[in-house]
Amino acid sequence: MFADKRFLGLFEDLHRAGRPCVLASVVRTEGSSYRKAGAAMLIDPGYGFQGLISGGCFEADLEHYAREVFAQRRARWVTYDLRGEDELVWGLGLGCNGLIELWLQPFFAEDGYGALGAAHALAVEGRRGRIVRLLAQEGPGGFLRLDDRGVVSGEIDGTLGQAAEAALSSGAPGLREAAGARLFVEAVEPPFRLLILGAGPDVAPLVGIGEVQGWRTTVCDHRPGFVEQIAADDKRSVDPERLAEEVALDRFDAVVVMSHHYLSDRAYLAALAGAPIPYVGVLGPKQRTTQLLDEIGSGAEAAFAGRLYNPVGLDLGGDSPEAIALAVAAEILAVRSRARPAFMRDKDAPIHPVPGS
Repeated sequence: MFADKRFLGLFEDLHRAGRPCVLASVVRTEGSSYRKAGAAMLIDPGYGFQGLISGGCFEADLEHYAREVFAQRRARWVTYDLRGEDELVWGLGLGCNGLIELWLQPFFAEDGYGALGAAHALAVEGRRGRIVRLLAQEGPGGFLRLDDRGVVSGEIDGTLGQAAEAALSSGAPGLREAAGARLFVEAVEPPFRLLILGAGPDVAPLVGIGEVQGWRTTVCDHRPGFVEQIAADDKRSVDPERLAEEVALDRFDAVVVMSHHYLSDRAYLAALAGAPIPYVGVLGPKQRTTQLLDEIGSGAEAAFAGRLYNPVGLDLGGDSPEAIALAVAAEILAVRSRARPAFMRDKDAPIHPVPGS
């Protein structure tokens, strides 16, 4: 929830206007399905949505259900069973052979948007956490929230509250049965934050891919004229020697150094050596980066151990700026997902891992 900046942006628009919304959450699947438990779709009744539950097959149907949920102020279950020939009744003919169970829950400004508001508060602070929701059809539904500092807050009391806390502590997302009620645990993550150091012509395609992915991108360069041409979420003209003073480096999930300016790249790497960013990509030959690290000295190479990717990107072929941007973004996604890139046709395992497995 909230890992896509567009999802976050829609909720913030709703929040500012005090408008209600409906959250459609995949809580259980069987067999093959486009998305697994934890996937969510935020619906602004009558206006639109963010997030996908399927490849576009169920979304219009869910908007219809959302208007019903909104009008009745009552949550409901929606199940799509496509495991047999009966799926033709839906007129979809997907051939997915799976079951998808969803929970549609309304949220209102007068209730502070309940669990959705609590999750949003985590995301805007840049914190990760988990939410457990009581799936009750009447009322706003109780919830508990666990943040990455171990602090639990929320509104489920008694025996059910104890069961909810135990579900939060288990760490595995999914549906739980406890004390005659159903609980749903889901992860909360802020949008992925990418820092790009350099603003040459080859940066624009990488920013564009980040936009499509729902990442938040920040671009820094010492050349103001270059920076102004980039359509990033945040762009700054920064002296490379002052990077650590002017940019909160600990707020980023990945950084790519691609200024094509040797002295600037050396200053950037010197600043990044002390920053806890898990992915540091450097454009250019390995020999060039080795020389940069040698010149920085003071254990710079050791400081980047396990998190330095140079030359940056997966070997996808192609040498255009767009192809390079795709290779870089693909590597970042693979590292973020802890995936080992391979041709899908060569995989015997399921396309998507089962949550909690």
